[in-house]
Amino acid sequence: MQEGAAAVVASNVSVVNAMFDDLLHEDEIAPEALMSYCVDYYYAQVLNGGFAQFVANSGWVEDVNARVGSGLAEMGATRHLEIWDRSVRAFESLTARQRERYAYDYALDGVDEATADVLNSLDDEFYSVDRAAGLTDLNAAWLLQRPNLHQVPRAGLAEYIAGRIARIADLAQRRAAAERAYEENMPDFERGIRALCAELGETLDRITAGDPTFVYEGSSVVAWSFLTDRGHRRFVEVDGRRVALDGNSGTVLAELVG
Repeated sequence: MQEGAAAVVASNVSVVNAMFDDLLHEDEIAPEALMSYCVDYYYAQVLNGGFAQFVANSGWVEDVNARVGSGLAEMGATRHLEIWDRSVRAFESLTARQRERYAYDYALDGVDEATADVLNSLDDEFYSVDRAAGLTDLNAAWLLQRPNLHQVPRAGLAEYIAGRIARIADLAQRRAAAERAYEENMPDFERGIRALCAELGETLDRITAGDPTFVYEGSSVVAWSFLTDRGHRRFVEVDGRRVALDGNSGTVLAELVG
């Protein structure tokens, strides 16, 4: 892989992510940008954990799959496309239960021998083909050849995206809907942390990580580290009690019941 190619593809990914974060819809983003984005996602997932990881983490979404296939074809990634097509045919021949077992357990129980052989060989074939014809190189070269490519200096990127957002007629409604969806799907530990921050009169900056080996009152619990405007805190939940601890001393700072 050429370093310049990786930078080109990564830049596109960053811009698309920024647009999604700022609530642009897919039909408001260039289709070429989305194809490159999806091909890179597929590439990164397979490189990291094989085709099964791509299936599990992507959720096997029709639109994403279509963009991967179309993107590989448009990029001239012929050998990668052949592997993709065989992967899709093999995976979609499985029953719902077999798909779940393959995606999450890498298991092929009860799958016919021919299909199992295909699925078992896919990852090694992918790696071999990528060494000969790097998918990131093909992706970057294709992006740079797009006639509608708009290159924005890094320093001007925020302003460019802000200009795109300013043209969204229903931006207020989109933001309200996104806030409602976030609130409805918020994990319980985050709700607890936010409630404790309110109790303490502190402003949450961010939640950093969970520690499943933390011991509190003699029991192993998951402790979530988070940062506020007053410093490092930990959140634990024990026997229906939500507790905020000082991240350094372990002192109990606040406790909520229920």
